[in-house]
Amino acid sequence: MMRFFILFFVFGLQFSFSQESKSTDLSKLKGRELAKRRNQIYDSLTINFEAIANDSVVKEKFVLEKVNESLGPYFYRVYPKYAFGNYTDLKRVLESLGYDFLHASIDDKIKGQLFYIFYKGNLKSVEGIKIFEKKLLDKLKLEKVSKLENFKTYNVSIINSLLIKSFERDYKNVFDQQEKRLYFSGKIKQFVNALNGFFPSKIFLVENSDDENLYDINVDVSSIEKCLEEMKFLGFVIEENNEMLNHTYFKLKSK
Repeated sequence: MMRFFILFFVFGLQFSFSQESKSTDLSKLKGRELAKRRNQIYDSLTINFEAIANDSVVKEKFVLEKVNESLGPYFYRVYPKYAFGNYTDLKRVLESLGYDFLHASIDDKIKGQLFYIFYKGNLKSVEGIKIFEKKLLDKLKLEKVSKLENFKTYNVSIINSLLIKSFERDYKNVFDQQEKRLYFSGKIKQFVNALNGFFPSKIFLVENSDDENLYDINVDVSSIEKCLEEMKFLGFVIEENNEMLNHTYFKLKSK
């Protein structure tokens, strides 16, 4: 009887917070008040979830709800026996399950949605992770489709460079949001690393990595095609590589 009361109390707390997460607006709070309120919410969630996770009667529990964007804090935590999060998106949850989003995509209709999520189960085993993933996809009415697709990468080196040596003494990396251009000062290898911030795992420096000179470079990074075209003009040699790799799509099921 006592155990039933405890469980009832715990799930009551969970329900109460769920309702609060839909109605509370922190947009008017600032500074210490905002930080204090977010800490209160985090503490409430932690107490709530840990009580469920540590109760031996509850073998498995899954909760997923959409949340109001004005409420924080933002987090997602994974432990061997449970995972929980507030204001987390599907990408973060799937990354924790091992998906690499260079080779995975989420339906645009759900990609930006934020969730309140809790799962209690065995997250140390492959089977336990599969169960969690199935519950997640079923709840969101998503299907997983894998397709073999061509993945392009580019090896770059420099011959007959038109690059201008920099008067700057330090590394500088400035992105103009309006013009979609990268204004860079630094070493060649640093430049290529900066480009991979825009085009992850796409561009690789195969020579000139020992060049310690600093250069001023500005290129269009609105697309990889425009970026590579301007790099060619500056004296970069571009070698395209093609590899067939599996790409996983998480799509909303058609009604």
